[in-house]
Amino acid sequence: MREAHFVFDVSSMQRLNRALAGAAELTFRSQPSGVRTGCVTGRAVETTFEGRPALQAPFPELLHYVQRREYYRVDAPLLDAFVLSGNDHAGVAFRYELQDLSLGGVSLRAREAHFESLTPGTILKDVRLQAGGLGAVLVDLQIVAPRPVLAPTGQCRTVLGCRFVELKGNAERVLQRAILQLEMRHGARAARL
Repeated sequence: MREAHFVFDVSSMQRLNRALAGAAELTFRSQPSGVRTGCVTGRAVETTFEGRPALQAPFPELLHYVQRREYYRVDAPLLDAFVLSGNDHAGVAFRYELQDLSLGGVSLRAREAHFESLTPGTILKDVRLQAGGLGAVLVDLQIVAPRPVLAPTGQCRTVLGCRFVELKGNAERVLQRAILQLEMRHGARAARL
């Protein structure tokens, strides 16, 4: 592993490439699937990769992986469930119950087997999110992380992690009130225990 390295694209600006190659260490940050990662490498050297100019740096000794969400997330109620309904990209109607909710997105519980095949990046447009007694809002969702889970009954289900593409109109206000209301319910329940 000591001889491992990683290769990355050069910039279209030569001045920046010279600065990268001249730096004693480089810091990389990314956010794949919303999870912050980062690392620091040693000096980069010029190389080629698949016949194109590139830079190569020693593989980092430490990779920082921060599972911190940008938005506060609250569990959706099981009774009086919050529901998302609409049509997928093929025109097939769906109805999901929310597992949790944030201003950044939702996790959905799905029972329909064909939704296991939804790939990350799929966008569900103009779907209706019924936020309990606070009413319904239309949202666009992007599938981020579909995953199978085993329910306590032993039945296999799909959980779809989704992010809001862009909250329209008053959707953000309605969802903020719903999150606050759910958190107050959870807090009151915890105080009784």
